[in-house]
Amino acid sequence: MKYEPANKCIYCGKEQEDLSDEHIIPYALNGKLVLPKSSCRAHASMTSKFELAVARKLYGIHRAHEGVRSRDKKQKGKVLGHRVAVTGLDKNGKEVTKMLPIGKLPRIPMIISLDEPLVLQAEPKRLENSVSIKVDMDDDANELRPLREQLGWSKLTLQSPAADPSAFIKMLAKISHSFAYAETGGLGYTPILLPQILNQIEDETYSLTTYVGGFKPQIGQSSKELCLKEIEQGETRYLVVEISLHFFRKLPRYQVVVGVLD
Repeated sequence: MKYEPANKCIYCGKEQEDLSDEHIIPYALNGKLVLPKSSCRAHASMTSKFELAVARKLYGIHRAHEGVRSRDKKQKGKVLGHRVAVTGLDKNGKEVTKMLPIGKLPRIPMIISLDEPLVLQAEPKRLENSVSIKVDMDDDANELRPLREQLGWSKLTLQSPAADPSAFIKMLAKISHSFAYAETGGLGYTPILLPQILNQIEDETYSLTTYVGGFKPQIGQSSKELCLKEIEQGETRYLVVEISLHFFRKLPRYQVVVGVLD
């Protein structure tokens, strides 16, 4: 689905000829909503860096196993063929290391869970909200045992992918900012996520999780990937985006405060 073109950068307001289209949910995570002519070259480059950190480093193995789309048609083969070191103990108790292609390893997808955004908490207790990262693997019997037996080892150790929760949180902020703009044309509210998206946070009382979070308790995904809603907190009415990232159904639902309603 394509929205009407913004005809200006939704991050800095510049109007120029070489504006690029914005995939609201990244293309590499199966995003299908597009806001045309909405990002200048500088800010398209800036946002793509943390999107790629999520798509390739955090969820690259999961995407390759699941066949999540990529602009590089050979990317799946490249990822699954990449060889990594696996360590363990052989049957004599001697430590051993073997290089194996990723395609031979169990999937090691990360589940990132967030507390509610600080501004939606009735009594926020700390600046930094809780950010938890769980490796979604079944127990040894279901995941590691077949590979361990194939290698003839008594013990097998795998290292999870590098996890950068700040890149994931910035991506959620970018998704929400662009979706809210696409739906409203940027009217009716004052946007508040730009400092977070553009690395312009200077206020020590401001946190990456001030406006970005999940639910407490955590709730599952919605059938709709993105949904706008209004939430009143004290005397302030906020515009909020709920996000369900369908490329990985075990992720929880997130909520991001995108602006203060006029």
